[in-house]
Amino acid sequence: MLFYYAIILSYSILDYGTALTNSARKDVISTFNRLIQELLALAKDGTDLLIERKWLEQPPQSASRKKLMH
Repeated sequence: MLFYYAIILSYSILDYGTALTNSARKDVISTFNRLIQELLALAKDGTDLLIERKWLEQPPQSASRKKLMH
């Protein structure tokens, strides 16, 4: 169920982004920006939960420069 929730969030972000590009009013644009930021934070929390429960693989991370030096 959480996976479907993440998909719905991604489509919501896509819809707000499309509406953002088609709007000429500055107040609506700032509202869309705020909503997109809130949805991105929610999507990150959901993705972290999916990774924590091993339902989704963690993407490859860059190497730590400090570890490489020692």
